[in-house]
Amino acid sequence: MVVDSRGNFREDNFGKAVAVVNDVTGDSVSASKRQKKGAGGGDPTLVIGDGKEKSDVAKLVKMVMEKNFDPIIIFSFSKKECESLAMQMVAMDLNTAEEKQMIEAVFTSAIDVLSIEDQKLPQIRNLLPMLQRGFGVHHSGLLPILKEMVEILFQEGLIKALFATETFSTGLNMPAKTVCFTHVRKFDGGSFRWVSSGEYIQMSGRAGRRGLDDKGLVVMMLDARMEPSVAKQMLKGAADTLYSEFHLEYNMLLNLMRVEGVEPEELMHRSYRQFQTERLLPALQQKLRRLEGEHESFKIPDEHSIEEYLMLTDQLVAFQQQMRSLLYQPKYALPFLQPGRLVQISLAAEATDETDGSAEGPTHAPVWGAIINFQKALSKSKRGKDDEKPRSKDKEFLIDILVNIRKVSAQQSHRRPIPIPANSDGEALIMAVTLGEIAAISSLRVYIPQDLRSVQSRQNAIKALVEVERRFKGSAPLLDPVKDINVKEDVYRKLERKLEHVEHLLSKNPLSGSSTLATILEPYKQKQACLAEMKALKKEIKGAQSLVMLDELKQRKRILKRLEFISKEGVVTLKGRVASEISTGDELVLTELVFSGFFKELSTPQLCAILSCFVWQDRSEVGAGADLGCSTSRVCSCLL
Repeated sequence: MVVDSRGNFREDNFGKAVAVVNDVTGDSVSASKRQKKGAGGGDPTLVIGDGKEKSDVAKLVKMVMEKNFDPIIIFSFSKKECESLAMQMVAMDLNTAEEKQMIEAVFTSAIDVLSIEDQKLPQIRNLLPMLQRGFGVHHSGLLPILKEMVEILFQEGLIKALFATETFSTGLNMPAKTVCFTHVRKFDGGSFRWVSSGEYIQMSGRAGRRGLDDKGLVVMMLDARMEPSVAKQMLKGAADTLYSEFHLEYNMLLNLMRVEGVEPEELMHRSYRQFQTERLLPALQQKLRRLEGEHESFKIPDEHSIEEYLMLTDQLVAFQQQMRSLLYQPKYALPFLQPGRLVQISLAAEATDETDGSAEGPTHAPVWGAIINFQKALSKSKRGKDDEKPRSKDKEFLIDILVNIRKVSAQQSHRRPIPIPANSDGEALIMAVTLGEIAAISSLRVYIPQDLRSVQSRQNAIKALVEVERRFKGSAPLLDPVKDINVKEDVYRKLERKLEHVEHLLSKNPLSGSSTLATILEPYKQKQACLAEMKALKKEIKGAQSLVMLDELKQRKRILKRLEFISKEGVVTLKGRVASEISTGDELVLTELVFSGFFKELSTPQLCAILSCFVWQDRSEVGAGADLGCSTSRVCSCLL
């Protein structure tokens, strides 16, 4: 036993069990190889894969019956697998003749309510022989009346082995003596993962019947290598937290509006989701009081000057960015991007994967580099179909720039290079930037060798950048936007005047040029962060105090009125009554198709095909690509 009677996880026993499984798997694989080599082939699924699984399940059921560990529930995460495993038990018979007669009587009584045509369905015809042998299947693909019949037979002990999906463990009081997991990994819609502790507790909790068994038995069939830590978390972990999944649907809303004296708001107010939301109120209010105390504790001298300084700084940055976006448009910038031209580049933190999530805008100091060449970026058709992101104008051109970059380890070589000053210890490299990443264009040009493939030639070119920075003390002369680049747009001139005005106001601020500016601003930034958190918390409290999904309810009612499912007075119309009776599929779309007469001219195969689109089923390769002769445009025209 991996878990003893006291609930302790026995890691030594788990290791022994895994070792035995590995040995058996190794022997099976070796036998399969020998069979192929000696007999000239063979079906490997007879030993491993599905065949091995089938054989193991059959042996397990046989062992359970011999040791009186029945009834047993075999959980599988696939409806197809449930039916497949049950059909493999044809050679086994677990019931007596008397039990078979009782099962046939219950079965006949249950299907009497169905029509003669429905009683001939394969799902119904194939079920009785299986039930009489003591085996059953339970999943969402069965007809409701068949599921109910299987549950009754299992409760009465007439089904000894039940193959079910995990939905059988939720909301049904159907205990057994033994529970088996055919897999310990499941597909959650995106990828395969281990069964969570909550899911394991829910399904394994069916093992052991109150008043009949002193303990329950759980069998896990390992289909992948499992570490002891994963097994311990699964077997001994806490149950999943229960969250309400209550959500509004048109069918539910129409049925509530049809009942006199019943309001949807009342149902929403009594929902578990509303209860969970209101239960969070005390904790949220306590947190708000704590934040209010922290906010009042901030005592910042000359707070008005600090607020004015930060506001002017933000305006200054915004105006500079707008001017840069105008100045470095392709029509102005491209004529000056000759080889050897010095440009200043500034990369944002996220561009080099070095952001901590708190930085805004560029975090790397602007550095100088020399232009090598520029080219137009590939168009969408040449980039490929997967790149669907629209490109802005500044990203239509890529500029190759020789720059000094920071040395990185082999693990970080996949990241974008980080430019550093030319006189720093780094590595000369040519990197591509966009026009939007150019901070300034100098009027200077340096000599660039034709061949830059060698490291030495690139280092020699970097030395020219070092000499320029030394001679001009890091401030190389820039191209004049009006005289040199010839920018004549009135918007740019207005931005220049606004920028000059902001710089003038900023120079008069008491904090301008202060040596302790960072120390002065830090408390104010903390106070503003506290204030922002308080605002978000007040909004959350207001939402918790109001009715959940009230806005969604109003929107859905508005749609129902617009589509004439309800009248302006809120009375359900004929269309609404039809939609309220449709519990499977999109009730609004189906109702619109019915009232538009779309189904009148369809043949029976076409009708079945169209309706099947509204019911989700497992993946199937049968009938793929069949032409039903029904135009999709007709469906769309009926809905418009």
